[in-house]
Amino acid sequence: MINIVRQMKMIKKALLNGAIYISDHSKQRMLSRGYQSVDIIRGILSGTINEVQRGFDPVSKADANKFVIEGEDYHGNPIAIVLVESMEGYCLVTTMPPMDKNRFSNVI
Repeated sequence: MINIVRQMKMIKKALLNGAIYISDHSKQRMLSRGYQSVDIIRGILSGTINEVQRGFDPVSKADANKFVIEGEDYHGNPIAIVLVESMEGYCLVTTMPPMDKNRFSNVI
């Protein structure tokens, strides 16, 4: 069982150590949705993990833990960030505005 409070601290530490990676595809999707790196930073620092899933790490090409983080973007709006645990830290899978009331406490 994953301790989500401890895991969130590890994600924040990885952020501060530069161990969160953004693939080219994720960067394009992020920008097309109007998000910048500063939104990801603020979202992680203000956020909490609200879901843990199993997913695919594109770096190691293996199954890994995926974390859905609910936080605020640079402007204080709700943001959802999905990270996959990687050997090098974490890889950004996607960033999106939270719209599903069943999954997120703050929706747009």
